[in-house]
Amino acid sequence: MRWILFLLVLSPSLLFAQKYTISGYVKDTDSGESLIGATILSKKSLQGTAANVHGFYSITLTADSIHLVYSFVGYAPQQLKFLLKKDTTIDIGLQNGTQLEEVVVSATKADEIQETTQMSSINVPVDQIKNLPALLGQVDVLKVLQLMPGVKSSEGSTGLYGAWRRSRSEPHVARWCACL
Repeated sequence: MRWILFLLVLSPSLLFAQKYTISGYVKDTDSGESLIGATILSKKSLQGTAANVHGFYSITLTADSIHLVYSFVGYAPQQLKFLLKKDTTIDIGLQNGTQLEEVVVSATKADEIQETTQMSSINVPVDQIKNLPALLGQVDVLKVLQLMPGVKSSEGSTGLYGAWRRSRSEPHVARWCACL
């Protein structure tokens, strides 16, 4: 009878394995700087965690033989094997794993930067302006601009229009918009 009572008391601990917490800090061995985001992985259970902004980590695993891998980008990974029997604190230092001997930087010429604020321009031939109907002998330049393909005008906006020539053979009409 006592054996049955002993087995009933002991069975929950056999069914549910003990869990312990491993915690500590991950730092650079040379500078002592915390390695933010360093990863800690248990190879057996495939559970893992990452170090916080202070380099602190904490992982809870079942009591067993543990194989932990500590790693961080640019550093050599470090492995630890031990038997987990109680809550444990392990501060680990990782060594720089990559030594660059030579760095080559190459570049290409960037695209040319636009130095004018002109958004667009429309070239209106003199013949097209002459063919438009005239009111009291004057050609309406605004009407010429509004009739050009691709030019849209909207109600409620105001604009300044101007016309000039770059050279005698090349007339040029432009619109400056000051939309309100």
